[in-house]
Amino acid sequence: MSFYNYCLGTLSLLKMRLKASKSFEHSYQWTVHWNDPQAIKQANKICLYAHFSDDGSIDSHCLKYLSELHELGFAIVFCSTSLLSEASIVSVKPVTQAILSRPNVGFDFGSWACAWRFLQEQGLQPKKQDVLLAHDSVYGPIHPLKDTFERMNKKSLDFWGMTTNSFPREHLQSYFLYFNKAMVGGQEFNDYLMDVKLLHNKNRLILDHEIRLTSHFTKKGFSWEAAFLIEARDFEPLMLRAKSFFNPDPTIWLWNQLIEKHKFPFLKKSVVKYNPNNVLSLADVHEWVAGN
Repeated sequence: MSFYNYCLGTLSLLKMRLKASKSFEHSYQWTVHWNDPQAIKQANKICLYAHFSDDGSIDSHCLKYLSELHELGFAIVFCSTSLLSEASIVSVKPVTQAILSRPNVGFDFGSWACAWRFLQEQGLQPKKQDVLLAHDSVYGPIHPLKDTFERMNKKSLDFWGMTTNSFPREHLQSYFLYFNKAMVGGQEFNDYLMDVKLLHNKNRLILDHEIRLTSHFTKKGFSWEAAFLIEARDFEPLMLRAKSFFNPDPTIWLWNQLIEKHKFPFLKKSVVKYNPNNVLSLADVHEWVAGN
C-alpha cells in the first residue's frame, strides 16, 4: 500500500469514527409470525438470517439462498426489519423454522442479536449446534454452497467466513459467518451477541462489530480462516489507478475473479447497484451472471 493510500485510509477511518460517535441505542422487540420450535431443536445447525426490503417483499434471490440452506439441513430463523406482507410470509414459510419482524434499526447484527434473544426466550438457545450468520446482501448461490461447506468442515476451525477485508485491519466480512458448535455453546459467543447494541449509525456498527469480531475472538484463542483467499498483489493494479482512498474489498473489486476462478458462490448486490470500479455496465454484469 502506498503512503498516499495509507494516509487516505487513516483519514477515512477517522471520519468513520467521528460519524460513529453520533449514535443512539434502542431496546430489542420483535413480532413472531411463524415458529416451529421442535424443528429448531432437532436441527444440527441453525442459520440466523437478516432481511430487509423497502416494500416488505422477499425477492426470488433471497428465496433461492434460503432454499439451498434449507436443503443443507439448516433450521432458519428469518428476521426482517421490513413490514412483511402476508404473501411474503407465506412464500418464505416452507424454508424457515421461524419468521420474525422487528423495527428497522441495528442493521444485520441487530437482526442476528434479535434472533438469538428470540431463541433464548423460547428455550432454544443453541448449545450443540453450529450457527451461521447470513443476510440478503448477495445474489446466489451461483456455485453450490455444499462444496464450500464440505471443504471448510474438513478443517479444525472455530469459525470461518467467505472472504476478508484488510481495511483497517484484516477481518472476516460479515455477510457470511459460520461458527462451530463448540464455540456456539461457550459463554464468549453468547456474550458477544448479547452485547450487540441496536444502533442507527452504520459506521459505528461496522467498527464495533464487523471489523472487531475477528480480532475479538482471535484474542480469546479461537481459530478462523476465510474460505476464499485473495492475494494482495491482485489488488495492486487497482490501487495504482485509484484516485482516492482504495478499500480492498474483494467482493466488490474482484467479484468476477472470485466467481470464475475460485467458484465463489455469491455476487454482492452492491456490485450491481453501484458498479464501483466503473468497468462494467449493469447490462454486462447481468449478462455475465446469466452465462455463469
